[in-house]
Amino acid sequence: MSNPKFNRFKIYCFLILILSGFIASPLFAEMTAEQKELQEKVKAYLGVDNLTRGQSGGFIYQFALRDIYDQLSRDLQKAADNYLLATVPTRQMQIQSPKGKFILHYDTTDVHSVPLEDISQNGIPDFIDSAAVFFDYSWEIEIDQLGFEAPKDILGNEVQTYTIVFSSLSSFDYGYTLTEQIVNSASGTFYTSFIEMDNDFQNSGLATKGFDGMRVTAAHEFNHAIQLGYPVWENVNPFAQRYFLEMLSTWLEEVLYPDVNDYYAYLPGLFRSVQSLRFTSQSNMYGNGIYFHMLAEQYNPQVTIEILETIGEESVVALNAMDIVLKKKGSSFSESLNDYGKWMYFTGSRSVADQFFNDAADFPEIEISESAQYNGSTIVEFETKVNSESFYYISVDSILQTGGLASISTNSDNPDIRLNHFNSENMNSFSVSSGVNQPLVLDFIPQDIAFLVSNSRDTSVTANFTFIPDSTIKPPDGSKVVFGPNPAKVEIGVSYFYAVPANAKISIFDLNQHPVQTLKNESSEKITLPWDLRDKNDKPLSSGIYYFVVVSDDKKQVGKIAVVR
Repeated sequence: MSNPKFNRFKIYCFLILILSGFIASPLFAEMTAEQKELQEKVKAYLGVDNLTRGQSGGFIYQFALRDIYDQLSRDLQKAADNYLLATVPTRQMQIQSPKGKFILHYDTTDVHSVPLEDISQNGIPDFIDSAAVFFDYSWEIEIDQLGFEAPKDILGNEVQTYTIVFSSLSSFDYGYTLTEQIVNSASGTFYTSFIEMDNDFQNSGLATKGFDGMRVTAAHEFNHAIQLGYPVWENVNPFAQRYFLEMLSTWLEEVLYPDVNDYYAYLPGLFRSVQSLRFTSQSNMYGNGIYFHMLAEQYNPQVTIEILETIGEESVVALNAMDIVLKKKGSSFSESLNDYGKWMYFTGSRSVADQFFNDAADFPEIEISESAQYNGSTIVEFETKVNSESFYYISVDSILQTGGLASISTNSDNPDIRLNHFNSENMNSFSVSSGVNQPLVLDFIPQDIAFLVSNSRDTSVTANFTFIPDSTIKPPDGSKVVFGPNPAKVEIGVSYFYAVPANAKISIFDLNQHPVQTLKNESSEKITLPWDLRDKNDKPLSSGIYYFVVVSDDKKQVGKIAVVR
């Protein structure tokens, strides 16, 4: 039986590392023999010969130490403790922020010195004055406006002042949020913490330097401090939540500072790998912050708080908490994952003004590697693998005509597998469960259609898709007149014009604009009109392209028909 006190200690140590907002390097400028030996053990644990930037420090490195801690010698455990335990560093100076919410500790000499320029001549470096304002603003937006709970003090109450420390960090570090003490209360386990920030934001590895880098870091790290005040730590493995916590903090950078866009640095990797890596992958935890851009737009920003609260209230992992919250809103995580895939499609050159992500035009584009051909007259079958908690795109081209009719079905009846289709002419589609035979009215200009299949299960699936020409499909009321099957086969004998308005006339022409046939709806209702693919002389049509014109009241619609023999 495990020792509860030791488990609590391990969780405590682990939380010191979980909330580093950006990838960190080892905390030591000069590595001792013990620290070098620790690195070798981490390499062995990770199964690599060399540590990448993400593995050589910060969360991954420290998590590895946590997992191998019991197997380390006493001397190596002491060396590991330097990574795992945090106390507030001593600095030469301190000030209180203008609104009194923060105490900022900084040096004016030696290695941790901040830039000393003081244009205001108030005796405080402008760098520190600015940081104080940025943190006050983070409190105002995240707590006062959005409604997050404030960080906790040792008694479990709202902290009166929160500690910020400025240090010389490594080349790739913006800042960290570090835990200090465990707080046990009637409502759960919380943690007190402090934030350690870089002392000049000019390090070579930073994507965003200077005041802009400090702004988004303040927004990001302060949300981690807030997260530590929620009871999400006792019954759920913190490692399993880290992707969610980083997504949340990265989204808040955009909420507070929409013009900085530091998160852009994570999007190329996200768009390259989103079809292969699961949603909960820590490789994409910063880039996936745009998922909360979508949720905030679809519902409101407070949906993120509901999810955070549900993790603690229900003692569930973040993904299940998302599902619980979204089901209360008439959706589910399965539906939301499919929506996310659709939003990610309409980016870059596919972006549409005032639709989907606000910055979609600046985002990379999804590359679709798999395609299928469908000409509207033959059955098409194809198979694809969809990884767990992921989605996959298939480009379906050679849709030759508007108004094509088809059904698409899959081999799965699991509601966690969902299907959608869209393009720039049809952006308002909704996903359906793969167990539903999905009718398609291909009622837009001939061009590629993106089919999206999503899998919210925790295991990969192989889906078999079938496109079947289906002349029984009837477009929904209010849609345009649709002809089908299209292309039409003369040997089949009969095709149909669907949703023909009352008292409408349909005139059919060949490519030379010679009249071929005329059909009329002489009733006072919308009906389906059959056509035997014969001209006005009762001769079967030749193969080729024809046009139809529907005139009803003051409305006119033009469509195209392909006929094959």
